[in-house]
Amino acid sequence: MVATSYLAEGIVRFLEAAHQSLSDAILLYRHKKYASSCILGVIAAEHIGQAIGLRHLRLSPSLPECAELKRRPKHEERLRRALTIIEHQLPQSTSLDDIDALLRAAETYKGRTPRRFHELRTRAQYVEPSDDCSSWSTPTSIGPQDVYHLLLNVGNNYRNLLLGLLQDSEVEAEVVRLDLRQTLEATSDIWP
Repeated sequence: MVATSYLAEGIVRFLEAAHQSLSDAILLYRHKKYASSCILGVIAAEHIGQAIGLRHLRLSPSLPECAELKRRPKHEERLRRALTIIEHQLPQSTSLDDIDALLRAAETYKGRTPRRFHELRTRAQYVEPSDDCSSWSTPTSIGPQDVYHLLLNVGNNYRNLLLGLLQDSEVEAEVVRLDLRQTLEATSDIWP
Protein backbone atom coordinates (compact mmCIF):
# COMPACT_ATOMS: atom_id res chain seq x y z
CA MET A 1 0.00 0.00 0.00
CA VAL A 2 1.36 3.44 -0.91
CA ALA A 3 1.26 6.34 1.54
CA THR A 4 -1.15 9.25 1.16
CA SER A 5 1.84 11.61 1.12
CA TYR A 6 3.21 9.73 -1.91
CA LEU A 7 -0.14 10.20 -3.69
CA ALA A 8 -0.14 13.88 -2.71
CA GLU A 9 3.30 14.27 -4.26
CA GLY A 10 2.02 12.54 -7.42
CA ILE A 11 -0.87 15.00 -7.62
CA VAL A 12 1.59 17.89 -7.40
CA ARG A 13 3.88 16.32 -10.01
CA PHE A 14 0.96 15.94 -12.43
CA LEU A 15 -0.06 19.56 -11.81
CA GLU A 16 3.52 20.62 -12.53
CA ALA A 17 3.51 18.62 -15.78
CA ALA A 18 0.10 20.05 -16.72
CA HIS A 19 1.33 23.59 -16.12
CA GLN A 20 4.48 23.01 -18.20
CA SER A 21 2.57 21.43 -21.10
CA LEU A 22 -0.05 24.17 -21.01
CA SER A 23 2.58 26.90 -20.83
CA ASP A 24 4.35 25.41 -23.86
CA ALA A 25 1.02 25.08 -25.69
CA ILE A 26 0.28 28.78 -25.08
CA LEU A 27 3.74 29.77 -26.33
CA LEU A 28 3.20 27.75 -29.52
CA TYR A 29 -0.30 29.23 -29.92
CA ARG A 30 1.10 32.77 -29.68
CA HIS A 31 3.63 31.83 -32.39
CA LYS A 32 0.82 30.52 -34.64
CA LYS A 33 1.87 26.86 -34.31
CA TYR A 34 -1.72 25.75 -33.78
CA ALA A 35 -1.47 21.99 -34.38
CA SER A 36 1.45 21.59 -31.98
CA SER A 37 -0.28 23.86 -29.49
CA CYS A 38 -3.39 21.68 -29.67
CA ILE A 39 -1.46 18.47 -29.03
CA LEU A 40 0.30 19.94 -25.98
CA GLY A 41 -3.02 21.36 -24.74
CA VAL A 42 -4.54 17.89 -24.80
CA ILE A 43 -1.47 16.47 -23.04
CA ALA A 44 -1.95 19.13 -20.33
CA ALA A 45 -5.58 18.01 -19.99
CA GLU A 46 -4.43 14.40 -19.62
CA HIS A 47 -2.04 15.39 -16.82
CA ILE A 48 -4.99 17.11 -15.11
CA GLY A 49 -6.96 13.89 -15.52
CA GLN A 50 -4.13 11.95 -13.88
CA ALA A 51 -4.09 14.37 -10.92
CA ILE A 52 -7.84 13.90 -10.54
CA GLY A 53 -7.41 10.12 -10.64
CA LEU A 54 -4.77 10.23 -7.91
CA ARG A 55 -7.01 12.45 -5.82
CA HIS A 56 -9.75 9.82 -6.01
CA LEU A 57 -7.30 7.06 -5.03
CA ARG A 58 -5.99 9.15 -2.15
CA LEU A 59 -9.48 9.71 -0.75
CA SER A 60 -10.71 6.15 -1.22
CA PRO A 61 -11.25 4.02 1.90
CA SER A 62 -8.40 1.69 0.97
CA LEU A 63 -5.19 3.04 -0.47
CA PRO A 64 -3.88 1.40 -3.65
CA GLU A 65 -0.99 -1.00 -3.94
CA CYS A 66 1.96 0.03 -6.09
CA ALA A 67 0.89 -2.28 -8.95
CA GLU A 68 -2.53 -0.64 -9.11
CA LEU A 69 -0.93 2.79 -9.13
CA LYS A 70 1.33 1.81 -12.02
CA ARG A 71 -1.62 0.78 -14.22
CA ARG A 72 -2.11 3.84 -16.33
CA PRO A 73 -5.60 4.75 -17.38
CA LYS A 74 -6.08 4.78 -21.11
CA HIS A 75 -5.68 8.03 -22.99
CA GLU A 76 -9.45 8.44 -23.34
CA GLU A 77 -10.05 7.92 -19.62
CA ARG A 78 -7.49 10.57 -18.65
CA LEU A 79 -9.00 12.99 -21.14
CA ARG A 80 -12.55 12.23 -20.00
CA ARG A 81 -11.67 12.93 -16.37
CA ALA A 82 -10.16 16.30 -17.18
CA LEU A 83 -12.57 17.46 -19.84
CA THR A 84 -15.77 16.37 -18.15
CA ILE A 85 -15.12 19.14 -15.65
CA ILE A 86 -14.58 21.55 -18.51
CA GLU A 87 -17.78 20.63 -20.30
CA HIS A 88 -19.89 20.65 -17.14
CA GLN A 89 -18.39 23.73 -15.49
CA LEU A 90 -17.01 23.84 -12.01
CA PRO A 91 -19.22 25.57 -9.46
CA GLN A 92 -18.19 29.04 -8.29
CA SER A 93 -16.89 27.51 -5.08
CA THR A 94 -13.73 25.48 -5.58
CA SER A 95 -14.00 23.64 -2.29
CA LEU A 96 -12.78 20.06 -2.34
CA ASP A 97 -16.31 18.83 -1.56
CA ASP A 98 -17.74 20.68 -4.58
CA ILE A 99 -15.02 19.34 -6.88
CA ASP A 100 -15.49 15.80 -5.56
CA ALA A 101 -19.28 16.01 -6.03
CA LEU A 102 -18.77 17.16 -9.61
CA LEU A 103 -16.31 14.34 -10.28
CA ARG A 104 -18.75 11.77 -8.90
CA ALA A 105 -21.44 13.17 -11.19
CA ALA A 106 -18.99 12.94 -14.08
CA GLU A 107 -18.80 9.17 -13.61
CA THR A 108 -22.18 8.99 -15.38
CA TYR A 109 -20.33 10.03 -18.53
CA LYS A 110 -18.03 6.99 -18.48
CA GLY A 111 -17.45 5.77 -22.00
CA ARG A 112 -18.24 9.20 -23.47
CA THR A 113 -14.94 10.85 -24.17
CA PRO A 114 -15.36 14.56 -24.81
CA ARG A 115 -15.21 13.92 -28.53
CA ARG A 116 -14.63 17.39 -29.88
CA PHE A 117 -11.25 17.80 -28.17
CA HIS A 118 -10.19 14.23 -28.92
CA GLU A 119 -11.08 14.70 -32.59
CA LEU A 120 -9.30 18.05 -32.64
CA ARG A 121 -6.15 16.41 -31.33
CA THR A 122 -6.43 13.70 -34.00
CA ARG A 123 -6.79 16.34 -36.71
CA ALA A 124 -3.79 18.21 -35.27
CA GLN A 125 -1.66 15.09 -35.23
CA TYR A 126 -2.47 13.12 -38.38
CA VAL A 127 -3.03 13.52 -42.10
CA GLU A 128 -6.28 11.71 -42.84
CA PRO A 129 -8.85 11.54 -45.63
CA SER A 130 -12.12 13.37 -45.04
CA ASP A 131 -15.23 11.32 -44.28
CA ASP A 132 -16.29 11.33 -47.94
CA CYS A 133 -12.70 11.02 -49.28
CA SER A 134 -13.05 14.27 -51.20
CA SER A 135 -10.21 16.05 -49.40
CA TRP A 136 -7.53 15.61 -46.76
CA SER A 137 -7.42 16.82 -43.20
CA THR A 138 -3.92 17.96 -42.27
CA PRO A 139 -2.34 19.46 -39.17
CA THR A 140 -1.78 22.68 -41.09
CA SER A 141 -5.56 23.06 -41.44
CA ILE A 142 -5.86 23.66 -37.68
CA GLY A 143 -6.44 27.36 -37.04
CA PRO A 144 -6.51 29.63 -34.01
CA GLN A 145 -10.28 29.34 -33.59
CA ASP A 146 -9.95 25.54 -33.43
CA VAL A 147 -7.45 25.63 -30.55
CA TYR A 148 -8.50 28.72 -28.60
CA HIS A 149 -11.41 27.14 -26.70
CA LEU A 150 -9.42 24.02 -25.88
CA LEU A 151 -6.59 26.06 -24.35
CA LEU A 152 -8.95 28.43 -22.56
CA ASN A 153 -10.89 25.55 -21.04
CA VAL A 154 -7.80 23.58 -20.04
CA GLY A 155 -6.34 26.74 -18.45
CA ASN A 156 -9.56 27.40 -16.52
CA ASN A 157 -9.75 23.77 -15.44
CA TYR A 158 -6.13 23.75 -14.30
CA ARG A 159 -6.60 26.93 -12.25
CA ASN A 160 -9.84 25.77 -10.60
CA LEU A 161 -8.42 22.36 -9.78
CA LEU A 162 -5.24 23.92 -8.36
CA LEU A 163 -7.24 26.28 -6.13
CA GLY A 164 -9.29 23.38 -4.81
CA LEU A 165 -6.32 21.08 -4.26
CA LEU A 166 -4.34 23.74 -2.41
CA GLN A 167 -7.04 23.59 0.27
CA ASP A 168 -5.87 20.03 0.99
CA SER A 169 -3.18 20.35 3.68
CA GLU A 170 -1.18 17.34 2.48
CA VAL A 171 -1.13 18.55 -1.14
CA GLU A 172 -0.25 22.05 0.08
CA ALA A 173 2.62 20.60 2.14
CA GLU A 174 3.99 18.84 -0.95
CA VAL A 175 3.78 22.05 -2.98
CA VAL A 176 5.83 23.79 -0.28
CA ARG A 177 8.29 20.89 0.12
CA LEU A 178 8.89 20.76 -3.63
CA ASP A 179 9.11 24.57 -3.81
CA LEU A 180 6.55 24.70 -6.63
CA ARG A 181 4.05 27.31 -5.42
CA GLN A 182 5.36 30.09 -7.66
CA THR A 183 5.49 27.77 -10.68
CA LEU A 184 2.04 26.28 -10.17
CA GLU A 185 0.40 29.62 -9.47
CA ALA A 186 1.95 31.45 -12.44
CA THR A 187 -1.05 32.38 -14.55
CA SER A 188 0.37 34.63 -17.27
CA ASP A 189 1.23 31.65 -19.42
CA ILE A 190 -1.77 29.34 -19.05
CA TRP A 191 -4.39 31.20 -21.12
CA PRO A 192 -4.34 32.10 -24.82
